[in-house]
Amino acid sequence: MIESELLKLTNKVDAALIKWIDQHKIDPLSVSAVAIARMTLLCDSLGIGEEFRKFCLEVGNKPVPDQNGVVH
Repeated sequence: MIESELLKLTNKVDAALIKWIDQHKIDPLSVSAVAIARMTLLCDSLGIGEEFRKFCLEVGNKPVPDQNGVVH
């Protein structure tokens, strides 16, 4: 996936998350939990659940990046 396509996808995901937060009057952490749970089930169904879990642990152990730059 080229960077411009990745940026478009990122923007769509961001818009969907914001829409769900607003529509359901739910906090961002709860939406994150739902999204991660659904991604876990999806990855499990594709046989890559263990890799996804390892990825989540790896990402979770990294420092938070500077949010002033472009993040995608």
